Amino acid sequence: MNKKIGFKQVIQFSWIQKTIQLFLSGMRPKELREELQIYIQQQPLLQSDQERSQGSVSFAISMLSQTWIQPDKFILPIRQEVLECLRNSPKEEVIFHWIMLSLSYPFWFHVSRQVGKLFKFQDYFTQKQLVHRLKEVYGDRNTISRNARYALRTLVSWGMLKDSISQKGCYEKGLVLKPSEKTISLLFELSLITLEIDKKEYHQLFYEPAFYLFELDYLNSTSIEKLNSRLYVERFGVNQEFLALKNNKSI
Repeated sequence: MNKKIGFKQVIQFSWIQKTIQLFLSGMRPKELREELQIYIQQQPLLQSDQERSQGSVSFAISMLSQTWIQPDKFILPIRQEVLECLRNSPKEEVIFHWIMLSLSYPFWFHVSRQVGKLFKFQDYFTQKQLVHRLKEVYGDRNTISRNARYALRTLVSWGMLKDSISQKGCYEKGLVLKPSEKTISLLFELSLITLEIDKKEYHQLFYEPAFYLFELDYLNSTSIEKLNSRLYVERFGVNQEFLALKNNKSI
């Protein structure tokens, strides 16, 4: 598993919206980053922020750039499809940004995954409970707690978590999101990539803990293959189906 963390700053939802707006305008990367810096510095601090230093702004711009502007090469074809989906279905924008940030920063996906596991057993959780689970995955590293806090506050900014009113210091579920069929195929692809597995039993993908806020309609495997050209289905016997990444066929 990719043990890189790198989630060094809260990413407010308005910032990532601004990033994609500037990106779609055709602005060059250098100019875009300069524009983002001005925009972020002008935004009010979140309640959880103590200050906004030049370093924190630089971290935010770096993360936004890595997510949308200049992502890793393997992300580019996915980005192209997500951009098309964003144009056609802007109401799903939270999901699309969540997918892109997860691809560039798998720690964000794993935070969501552990949050989903906690919600299976309880309606609220604390940062301490989340950090304990993340350390079981990433090891007892000093940066886990701080990066987890940034990820949690980002989820709150995006509406995917809420600060609990009745349970002080706890988090509870935020808005419920309903992905389209095409978006479900992108979520499944993301899951395989981020978990670094070449294939997974098809029906299990609908119960991925990281998708804790997503209402997924059931799709048959043939539909998924048609919706996403980078995925294919392996069938064993009558009832056993696995979804796999095409570029991992040789694994």
